[in-house]
Amino acid sequence: MYFINMLITALIPVLLAFLIFLVSRPKIEIAKCIAKQKDESGNDFYKFKFINKSLFVAYDVRLELSVITEEEAQANQEGVNVNSKTINLTKHRYLYLDRKNFRQKRYADNCFTTRVVNHNVEEVLKKPNSYLVLRIIARHGFSNLNRVFHVKYKTAQCIREGNFVFGDKIEII
Repeated sequence: MYFINMLITALIPVLLAFLIFLVSRPKIEIAKCIAKQKDESGNDFYKFKFINKSLFVAYDVRLELSVITEEEAQANQEGVNVNSKTINLTKHRYLYLDRKNFRQKRYADNCFTTRVVNHNVEEVLKKPNSYLVLRIIARHGFSNLNRVFHVKYKTAQCIREGNFVFGDKIEII
């Protein structure tokens, strides 16, 4: 009986620490679709949206959009070479992403969008064996733990004309 009491007493702090660890990691939701719009001169541009869903702020947030091209390996017929090329974004680094404010409905301080700079995303997605990967690396405001989020955009069907809905939604209207 003494052994069981000691075991339970030792497991409770470990479980609590594990729960705190799970809660104190950043949670960012990335839109699964890309919004396509036209600028003032009639040229197409593409937007990505992401939302901080954490209970705390996120710091040192970095974004990277890459074109991934898979090619059959020359020496090994079963292998695949993966080439990566980074695409420029209007803003690829955020020092601070606010958390969701449940009291305030007018502003969406935890929602952000970024644009692709001078690159036709639709052409990339129409090519065979190529796709886009958006990676977001964020640091949690309370625990200082990092986490990497990513979404793969594999077909041109994930591009939709319109703009993202205001707020915590990632739909395109």
